[in-house]
Amino acid sequence: MTNQLKFLPEFEPAILAGQKTQHREPLEPQPPKDQDCPRCEGLDDSLSAIEVNWLTSREPESWLHCRPAFLRGDRFQVQGVDFEITHVRVERVGEISEEDAKAEGCDAYLHATGLCTENPRHYYIPPGSWEKAFARLWDSICGDGAFQANGWVWVYTFKRVEGQQGE
Repeated sequence: MTNQLKFLPEFEPAILAGQKTQHREPLEPQPPKDQDCPRCEGLDDSLSAIEVNWLTSREPESWLHCRPAFLRGDRFQVQGVDFEITHVRVERVGEISEEDAKAEGCDAYLHATGLCTENPRHYYIPPGSWEKAFARLWDSICGDGAFQANGWVWVYTFKRVEGQQGE
């Protein structure tokens, strides 16, 4: 487990509590703004590590942004607890669904950082507002206007590895 997903420390309690089970990271480098990412759109966790390595080695320059840092089955740790990547896909950040915004743990992050001005003990995101809450979270991490820029991101879904000592 040498690689780690890039989480802000404010997310760790939500991850450990099972309130954050997805994570988005921008593709680097981003494809040109006027182009879609057709090569990346089909690249998800249905491909094995061998297939991804083969595809990305054929034309390394054009596939550079299409190689995820993690594949399904890879593991990482948060405060000594193991987690496993269960799904990997690529999409534009603005394509996030309400369910995915909840899985991103944005309510816990908005609490931890003080970005919510409502009652900090019972911050409530009403149905239909999760995407807006995620947009606020994304802009707070990546800079004003980052969500509206609608860049390409890797979407990692993960779960806690059960059966660890101390559970």
